[in-house]
Amino acid sequence: MTDRLVIKEVWAERFGGLRNATVDLGSGEFVVVAGLNESGKSSLSELMSWLLVGPSGNAESAQRFGKLGEPIGGRLSGTLRGQGFRASGDFKVLQKGAPKDNALTVTFGTQQLDAVGWRGMLSGIDAAMLDAVYLMWGAELHDGANLMAKIEEAALAGMAGSRNVGPLTNELTASVKSLLTSRAAGSSSFKALQSSRGARKKEIEVIRAHARDYADLQRDRDQIKVEVEQVDKRLAELASQVAAHATLLNVDRERQQLADLVVDLEELEPVPESWLSIVAAPRVLAEAVGAVETADHALAGATGEFESARQAAGLDMDVASRIVVGQPEVLAVSRGGQARLSAEEELAKSGRKLRERVGDLDRQQQELDHALAACHGQTIEELSGITLDTGDYGEIIAKIALWQAADSKARAARAEVGKREGDLSGSTETAQGARDAWDRFGIGCTAQEWLGRGGIADPSEPRRRASDIWIFVVAAVVSAGSSFILPRVAWSLVTVVAFVGAFFLQRSGWGGRDDETSGVPSESTSEAADEVVRTERLVADAELELSAARRDCDTAVELRETTAQAAVDRAQVSGIVLPPDQEASEAQLHAVNSAVAALRTRDSLSLEVQQARTDCEGQQREADRLGHQVRAVLDRCGVPDGVALADASELIEGFQAVTTKRLEFESASSEHVAA
Repeated sequence: MTDRLVIKEVWAERFGGLRNATVDLGSGEFVVVAGLNESGKSSLSELMSWLLVGPSGNAESAQRFGKLGEPIGGRLSGTLRGQGFRASGDFKVLQKGAPKDNALTVTFGTQQLDAVGWRGMLSGIDAAMLDAVYLMWGAELHDGANLMAKIEEAALAGMAGSRNVGPLTNELTASVKSLLTSRAAGSSSFKALQSSRGARKKEIEVIRAHARDYADLQRDRDQIKVEVEQVDKRLAELASQVAAHATLLNVDRERQQLADLVVDLEELEPVPESWLSIVAAPRVLAEAVGAVETADHALAGATGEFESARQAAGLDMDVASRIVVGQPEVLAVSRGGQARLSAEEELAKSGRKLRERVGDLDRQQQELDHALAACHGQTIEELSGITLDTGDYGEIIAKIALWQAADSKARAARAEVGKREGDLSGSTETAQGARDAWDRFGIGCTAQEWLGRGGIADPSEPRRRASDIWIFVVAAVVSAGSSFILPRVAWSLVTVVAFVGAFFLQRSGWGGRDDETSGVPSESTSEAADEVVRTERLVADAELELSAARRDCDTAVELRETTAQAAVDRAQVSGIVLPPDQEASEAQLHAVNSAVAALRTRDSLSLEVQQARTDCEGQQREADRLGHQVRAVLDRCGVPDGVALADASELIEGFQAVTTKRLEFESASSEHVAA
C-alpha cells in the first residue's frame, strides 16, 4: 500500500479535540502515532478516513467530533501511484445520519474529483483498511506471540492482494518493536487499549473476512488492465494501417499539390544570397535543422511543464499568462501571512481577555450594588469622595469602640440606679412596717424619742389598759347566761358575737396590761424601737447609695454622648455618615468600607476593560494592516481576488512555479522562433 498511497501531511482545522493542528508525516516513511487517552489519536485517524473515502457512521458517531450544525474537517495531502493529490473536507454535523460526502473535494494531478470519483481512484482503499493499520499498534500491540501475525494479517487486508507486502511488514515490525518496552507496556494508554481488545478483534475479523474480496477485485482490475493494453496495441496497429491507406489515397492529391507548388515557386522572388550559403553547405543546413528540432522539443517540454504548473495551481490560462511571482514575493507573502496569523492569534487572546475582564466588571458591579444597598444614607457620589485608608478605618473603629464602652457603662449605671431605687423602696417599706409596729404600742412618741428618754412613756398618756382576761370572762358569762333563756340557734349567734367583740376590744388595746405603768420597758417594746431605728438607718443608707448611683449614671451618659459625638465627627471627616446607634454605626462603617473597596476595584476593572478594548482594537488594526500588505503583494503579482489570505501562503509557491514555467515557455518560444 505504501507504493500506491503515501500520506504526507494532515491538517485538522476543527475536528474533535483538534484545532488548527498540522501533522507532517514526511515522505516514504511509516509513522506510528502514540499518545495518552483523549489526546487526539482517534480523531486524527477518523479525519484521515473521512478525507480519503468520505464520512462514515451515523449522526451520533459524527457528533463525537463536533456539535450539531458545526462545520468540521481539514485537509490531507500526499501521492497516489506517484502523482500528488490534495483532499479538502468541510463537513457539517447533522442531526440524523453521517455528514454528506459532497463536502469532500480532491485535486488529483490536473483533475478535480468528488468523493465518488476519488474513491474510484483509490480502488479498494476504504476506512476499514485505514483502521486496520491504526489498530495494529493499538489493541493488539502487546499480544505477544500473535503480534507479528496480526501485523501481516492487517497489512495483507490493507494491501487488498498487492504483492508488495514485505516493505510494509518490515516497517511495521521496526516501528512496533521500538514501542515494545516494559515502560510502554505498563502505561495507562496501552492498558486502556488492551481493555478494548475484544471490539478491535471483531473489527479485524471483518477486515479478514473481506480480504479475499479485495484480492479478487485487484486481480480483476489487473486482468482488465492487460486487456486494455492489448486493445490499445491493436488500435495502434489499426491506426498505422489507416495512415498507410490514407497516404496512398492522398498520393494523387499530393502530386497535384506538388505541381501547384512548382508553379508557385516559379512565381516567387529570387532566393536571398544569404540563403545560398546555407543551401550550398549541407552541414550548415543540417545544423540549422537540428537547432529547429531541438527548439521544437524544448518548446514542447516547456509548454507541458507550464500547463502542468498552471493546472496544479488551479489558474486559468488568462491569469497564468499575467501572474508574476518571484522569490521576494514568496518571502513577503509567507512572512506576511505568518505575521498576520500571529496577529490574529494575539487578537483572539486579547478578545478572550476582554471578555474575561468584562465578566469580572459585571460581577464587581453587582457586588458594588449589594454593598451600596447596605450603606444607609450614602450615595455613590459620596462614596467616590471618601478617602478611607487603613489608618482612618482603624481610628474610626477605635472611637466607635470607646462609644460602645461608654454606652455599656451608661447601661450598667442605669441598671445600678434601678437596683438602688429598688433597694430604697424595699428599705422604705421595711421602715414603714417597723414604724407601724411601733405605733401599735401606743407609747405616744417616736421610737427615737422613747429611746432618748431611756424607754419611759409620755406622762400625759392615760393609763387605760387593763387586764386582757376580763374581756373574755365577760364574753363567757354572756354566753352562759343566754344559754338558759335563748333558743339554741340564737344562743350560738350571741356566743359568736360576744367572743368576736372581745377579740376586737383586745386588739384595740382595751383590757391589755399597761407595761408602762410599771415604769419598766418590756422586751418587745425595746425590740420594736430598735427595729425602727435600724430600718430608718437602712433607708438613709439606701438614699445615699441611690444619689451616688445617679451621679455615676449622669457621668456615664455624658461620657457616652461625648464619645458618640467624637465618633460621628471623625467619620464625617472621612465623608461617612454614622447613625445615632453605636451598633448600627459599626455596621455602617463596615458596609462603607466594603463599598469603597468594591468601588475602587470596579474603577480599576473599568480601566482594565478600557485597556483590553484598546489592545483589541490595536491588534485588529495590525491584523488588517498585515492583511492589506499581503493583499497588495498579491495584487502586484496579478493573483486573483478570489484567493483567500488564509490560503495565500500555501498557494504562493505554486504561483511562483507557474511564473517560472511560463518564463521558461516564453524563452523556449523565443528560441524556437529564432531557430
